Amino acid sequence: MPCTGSLIHAVPEIKVFRSCLVTADVPQCVQFAFYFKGEHEMTKLAQQLKLVTFFSILTACFCFVGLLRPTYPTFADELAEKRDGASKKLATELIGSWRLTEASTPGSPSGVGTRLKFFTGTHWCIIQPDAKTGVIVFQHGGRYEVDGNKVNTTRDFAGESTKSMIGGKKTLTIEIEGDTMKQVDADGVFNETWKRVK
Repeated sequence: MPCTGSLIHAVPEIKVFRSCLVTADVPQCVQFAFYFKGEHEMTKLAQQLKLVTFFSILTACFCFVGLLRPTYPTFADELAEKRDGASKKLATELIGSWRLTEASTPGSPSGVGTRLKFFTGTHWCIIQPDAKTGVIVFQHGGRYEVDGNKVNTTRDFAGESTKSMIGGKKTLTIEIEGDTMKQVDADGVFNETWKRVK
């Protein structure tokens, strides 16, 4: 009796289904069996759809919360922002004319008191006239970029006495306090102090 299994105890229409068994109405029994099976499959499908809908809504909520969550700057972002701020400050303070007041390598003749350095915002130039005659001892320069407290320079042009420097590069660490500029050379050759010319 295939129709007398657990299905009989699982459906509310038990009396009607039992009646079809008693009267041996096979077609009606089969119809009920397919009906109940369909109901069972529909219930399973509905449960699956509910689960899919639930997880879809849950995923959407997480995504929405993620979009609303404020973003906080990382330590690297903060360092980059400080470096950019320092670069802009130094780049602004650097522009102008400077006169050499101290030097680890003053040169011969000495450039202390006569050597001048100029920064325009894009280019730099250094020039040293002879203190007695005014004749140019040397001059050279090029472009520069400020990165934090460092100034990266290129040597794109020069006079006859320093033309061998053309094509060279130099990175200097610079600190400016008021009208005093301290310059440190990684090679220790051009450690110098400059005063702003007004």
